[in-house]
Amino acid sequence: TRTRPTGHQARRTRSERLVALNGAFKCVAERSDSNKTVILVDDLSTTGATLNACAKTLKEAGFNNVIGWVVAHG
Repeated sequence: TRTRPTGHQARRTRSERLVALNGAFKCVAERSDSNKTVILVDDLSTTGATLNACAKTLKEAGFNNVIGWVVAHG
């Protein structure tokens, strides 16, 4: 779950995106679900910052198998 608004990422540099997304997500899934595979789907990925931030949050919450899918790369 997004914990705060981060605004549009389109015109930001990679470093600006990483700063904007740092701590922007929180895992609300039950700990007992941590052995399941989580698939993250993003409509558009330029730098991968959003997927990386989400995956990092899930892995820190104990999810070991996180897969990212992207519909389009820009």
